[in-house]
Amino acid sequence: MFSNGFIAMLFTERYVAGRSVNSLVTGLARQGADISPATLSGTCAQAGALLVPLADAVIARSRGSWHVHADETTWRVFAPDEGDGPVKWWLWVFTAPRGAVLYRLRSR
Repeated sequence: MFSNGFIAMLFTERYVAGRSVNSLVTGLARQGADISPATLSGTCAQAGALLVPLADAVIARSRGSWHVHADETTWRVFAPDEGDGPVKWWLWVFTAPRGAVLYRLRSR
């Protein structure tokens, strides 16, 4: 339904710029595209599933490096299913000399 260019723009706006799905729907509607939030979310999920082999390759490259820098920090995440306010998650960042960078975010 969408071109590769549109999906690249969707990922960039959603995950790099941090725009919400509703903000994207509103912006696309101003340009004449009537797309539901569920359609955009489903597109992200399907395209993300196609990127799993790439993510696995980045992880393997990072693990195979002779030297890795790592950082661990807490990350406050608003998770309504887990209580009334922000909960503590953990963020790990691993960088390797060959250009591999890996981010892991976990709730426990």
